[in-house]
Amino acid sequence: MKSSTLIVATVLFSVLLVASSLNALSLERRLAKAIVQEIRHQLTKSSFSGLSDSESFWPETRCTNVDNALNVRTSPGGQVVKTLGPETQVTVYETSNVNGVKWARIGDNQWVSAQFLKMACQESYSGPDSKTGDKAAETLAEIFKSEGRCQNWASDSGNEFQGKIGYTCMGVTPSECWNNRNGFFAPFNNGFSGHPADFCYYAYNQNPSLYKSSAAQLYSENYFGPGGCSNLPQPAFYVCSDIAVNSGTGRSRQYLNEFGGYNGQDPKAFARQLNERHRQDYLYWGRPGTANNKFLQGWLNRANDRAAYIDNY
Repeated sequence: MKSSTLIVATVLFSVLLVASSLNALSLERRLAKAIVQEIRHQLTKSSFSGLSDSESFWPETRCTNVDNALNVRTSPGGQVVKTLGPETQVTVYETSNVNGVKWARIGDNQWVSAQFLKMACQESYSGPDSKTGDKAAETLAEIFKSEGRCQNWASDSGNEFQGKIGYTCMGVTPSECWNNRNGFFAPFNNGFSGHPADFCYYAYNQNPSLYKSSAAQLYSENYFGPGGCSNLPQPAFYVCSDIAVNSGTGRSRQYLNEFGGYNGQDPKAFARQLNERHRQDYLYWGRPGTANNKFLQGWLNRANDRAAYIDNY
């Protein structure tokens, strides 16, 4: 608590020196405004924790002060159980000094290094969800750029279904098409009598525009929400949804959990975090010597496209 008191006192002294030259009629108003602005800046930017060692002051609310992620451990210096993203509000229930390092308990068997906590979070993002007001439509337009039309590569394990290599069309695999033949792809079910692995290709060739609408509905209902992306503003919504479509809803949720969820921070910065985390997995999955190495460049191109989208949004 001494650090925060010293900072406020220093701020008051500095402001008073400057205030001596201000017009007397507006002195109080300007002085008050300057003090509030500077204190707010110190609380949201400084790396001091100011956590009390006395139980009488607990619990205390703090905010994570990291660029990427803060490790949460089972005990001071213990095993990492999860991570928290930047600007994530936490409640400190007690502190402990271990080998000269102060640790803060933020839950049952959940400890973080107190040096990475600050007094308050920055104001939450309050801008629009998207440029057009329809973030799902914006996202689908980008996803279909990546997913293309139809392919039946034997090297793509997703194309194998019921003993035959079928076609993946607009990113929808043969098994997913067939399993949704009475749902999203019901308009194409009547009249089809071929092998289940060929249903996607059949449906696409029957009416590409209608097929695209069916695939869009499938993505919107089975991936965007279940992938944990619904509450994200653009461009984070697009990146999260594209990860869910490309690598599964479990993967997008995993990344969100690793970063402590979305807590109102800059959506472009959060989108970059998600994209770079997925890029790391791309590099690992497609590393030299693996069967997936042939897909690596395509995966990295997809991550690069997402990065460009974020920058230009």
